[in-house]
Amino acid sequence: RGEPVLLADVANLPPGGLKRHLQAQSIRSLLTVPVMLKGDCQGFVGLDAVTVRADFSEISFDLLGLFGNLLAN
Repeated sequence: RGEPVLLADVANLPPGGLKRHLQAQSIRSLLTVPVMLKGDCQGFVGLDAVTVRADFSEISFDLLGLFGNLLAN
């Protein structure tokens, strides 16, 4: 859908495969943004926090989105 995903605290996810997968990698917080090319999602780039839960700022969203756009173009 071309939208960023922010999981501020993986522990708050409902039980299921995504939560198990992230916790198996010790991921506590996650921010991903899509890499879009001509309206199609080519993949994503992201940041994850494994030591402590992270509060990703708006600047983090913006910089990661900019990086994703650079990759696509």
